[in-house]
Amino acid sequence: MSDGKKMYSYFIDNNPSLENVVKYEYYLKYFNDNFDYRFGRPQVDVCSTCEELNTKIKSPTLNDIAKRVAVAELVVHKNRAKKFYNKFNEIAEICKNRRDVMAITFDYMQNLPLPFMPVQEMFYLRKLWFYVFNIHDIGKNRSVFYTYTEGTAKRGPNEVCSFLNNFFNTIPDEVKELHVFSDACGGQNRNHTVTRMLLAMTMNNRFSIIHQYFPVRGHSFLPCDRNFSVIKRVVRKFDRIYVPSQYENLIKTAKKFSPTFEVKSIKNDDILDFHGWWPQYFKKTAIDIEKKR
Repeated sequence: MSDGKKMYSYFIDNNPSLENVVKYEYYLKYFNDNFDYRFGRPQVDVCSTCEELNTKIKSPTLNDIAKRVAVAELVVHKNRAKKFYNKFNEIAEICKNRRDVMAITFDYMQNLPLPFMPVQEMFYLRKLWFYVFNIHDIGKNRSVFYTYTEGTAKRGPNEVCSFLNNFFNTIPDEVKELHVFSDACGGQNRNHTVTRMLLAMTMNNRFSIIHQYFPVRGHSFLPCDRNFSVIKRVVRKFDRIYVPSQYENLIKTAKKFSPTFEVKSIKNDDILDFHGWWPQYFKKTAIDIEKKR
């Protein structure tokens, strides 16, 4: 139950005669219009551009012209971010109705420490990082997690391409149109290696077309982030984690309803050298087809 509905139930409990007179919608509107209170959790991962422009708008030292410019910039910035999410929702709806179209999103989770225990001395010691990479099938709401330690592999384009390649091998051959959503991290997602790997998938006729989308910086909240939140809530319930298999079991059981999370433990041999492969077949600088006309 939301905070607003809880307050409304308290109001009705104290004023039972008004239950059929004051409806929840009217109560909520009256409360929002007359009381300057807001409910919700503290904001995290706020967009730096939004924060900067909002600070300018509220600044008592700036003149009206500067504030109007900041307001205009904020509107343009939010419209660009909204355009990405509108496209995301449009593609998600298409995937539910067509079997030949698939949309995925992928990202790395925040590093998890090994071992994790409430011992003071452990705070000052170097711990082994546990990496978690998630690929989420938007249409089927299916998530696959690739897990490994920093001693097994890094967090670069080779790892991203290897996981994508493994995931592509599990999807039906009838899927010919692919839509890829990810943040614009240059070291992992937005680079020549990942782009050429996706291009090779179309050249080999695995897919007829692949669309790649990057959100506005600071507005990259995707289904992977929701999956990570589910896992973090489960991990916080444990105060001692010693080995990778414990993290993997927590991820497998984090989602209670179907389809549950799939976990694949990665070995060193599972990582392929895509970074050294693509320069043999592709040029780093390509000619735009539209400019040749």
